[in-house]
Amino acid sequence: MATVAEHLATNIHLTDAPDRATFHQRRDSRVATLALLKLMLSALQIKLRGGRAPNAEDNGRRYLKIPMDQFEER
Repeated sequence: MATVAEHLATNIHLTDAPDRATFHQRRDSRVATLALLKLMLSALQIKLRGGRAPNAEDNGRRYLKIPMDQFEER
């Protein structure tokens, strides 16, 4: 947990009270260096369904379907 004041003082994206364009540039530059989160595709599938798991298939199990080659490795 941190207060707003603590974030303003320590968050690298917020130092120097940047304007909106500078904030976005700083954030986007940093995000471009991060790897895709391991469970991102699974989380997106659940989130897009409003937090609901997929319907069960004929065998009674629910499956998430994840493409194996959707994203390039960095």
